[in-house]
Amino acid sequence: MVEIEFLADEHGNQQVIDLITSIADRGMNDEDYAELAARIAQLFDYMKDIGVPPIEKRTLYGISSVGNPITLVDVVKELNHHPPLMEARANWRPVGAFRAIFFYEEDDKGNQSIYFTKAVIKQETYSRDFEHAISASEKMMVEFFKPE
Repeated sequence: MVEIEFLADEHGNQQVIDLITSIADRGMNDEDYAELAARIAQLFDYMKDIGVPPIEKRTLYGISSVGNPITLVDVVKELNHHPPLMEARANWRPVGAFRAIFFYEEDDKGNQSIYFTKAVIKQETYSRDFEHAISASEKMMVEFFKPE
């Protein structure tokens, strides 16, 4: 079983949900955003079905917003230098690279709980916004695991 949660930040906002909603809303009038929204939806459906995929299952075969076959490569990736944080990835060049940061827990029966923290749309390989999202995600993760 896979459970996906979207954590709220210190202001009570579920920023990942807010960004996905914004992309979907903009996609109502912009075909490039509609395509990115379709790819994000397929990515989350995939993760809901199988959880955090092992390396050999990180290529996703899906359908574009206009019905054509697409291939999404490396849909999940470890964040080097920031373990155990990972990123869920969906790209559409006209808009950018959607990245949603998460961490997860797995019990001894293989059940996973995936916790999404922050998300951005990157325009270039290095993104200051993405680095800030990583820092904020690390703080959210520490807070999440802090004993009450």
